[in-house]
Amino acid sequence: MVTAYRRHEARCKYAKKKKYPEPRKHKDCTCPVHMDGFLTTPSGEKIVMRGSLDTRNWEHGRIKLNAMIEPYLRGEPVLRDITVEDAINKFLATKRTDIPARTDIGGESDSVTAFRERNGRKADDEQDQVRKYRDVLTPLKAFCLQNGLVLLKQITVDHLDEFRSAWKGRPTYRNGKIVDHKKKTQGGKQRYQQNLTIFFNHAVDREWILKNPASKLTKIIVPDSVINPFTPKEWTDTLDSIEPTFPKIHKMVRAISDTVLAILILKESALRIGDVVKLRPEDITPTGEIEIETQKTASVPKV
Repeated sequence: MVTAYRRHEARCKYAKKKKYPEPRKHKDCTCPVHMDGFLTTPSGEKIVMRGSLDTRNWEHGRIKLNAMIEPYLRGEPVLRDITVEDAINKFLATKRTDIPARTDIGGESDSVTAFRERNGRKADDEQDQVRKYRDVLTPLKAFCLQNGLVLLKQITVDHLDEFRSAWKGRPTYRNGKIVDHKKKTQGGKQRYQQNLTIFFNHAVDREWILKNPASKLTKIIVPDSVINPFTPKEWTDTLDSIEPTFPKIHKMVRAISDTVLAILILKESALRIGDVVKLRPEDITPTGEIEIETQKTASVPKV
């Protein structure tokens, strides 16, 4: 028989054996939860189980202990158990090592730097893809905590279905505080599910779990986006808005002409704004084509 008990620390009142001669009976404190005892498998093998359950939450300790005992009693092969929190931390640490570090730190504008200094924020040097993993795994950790899922192997497809239904979009603010969230787009849900599947595939490869529960989730359908080009009137309104939008430079002919030129290049080339503002004379070929390496996809289109 394996029992859970609290291993009372020196500062705990139950550590005083003169007043409490049987300290293991007392559970109404926050001392670490341990296990002690042995069990016998169906094949007759005796398994000694003793040590820390790595938690101070009594209910979580019981859940973890039961999850550790059940495979032995059923005669199943027992893998090395890992908690949800440990699995997520190890996965993110591995990805931070595998994915190349960001090289654009320090290249931000003076305005962004001033904003960070004004608000006491530091530049985020974490890789973009690692941040995207963290965006879905941090809510997963909170979901598991709310539902009493301590070990990674306790997560089932039904749990992930419930977790997926709670995904939220970007927050909406009022007076500087989050008051609500927008609805998560289908594209956003699809990316979240892809990153979730990558995480559980990693867990299977590390032999933390036997099967990937995320692989059984139904496919998220992303509808084709409808592109509505600007009408001639909208283009005219855009160009006419330059002067009132930039009142301080409306008398500077060069500034206005550069702005009009940038808008026309955006219109005719379909390049991103970040690529257009970095155009150089040498990026234009003798035949009048623009040939650059785009920032996001690293492709070299000719327009």
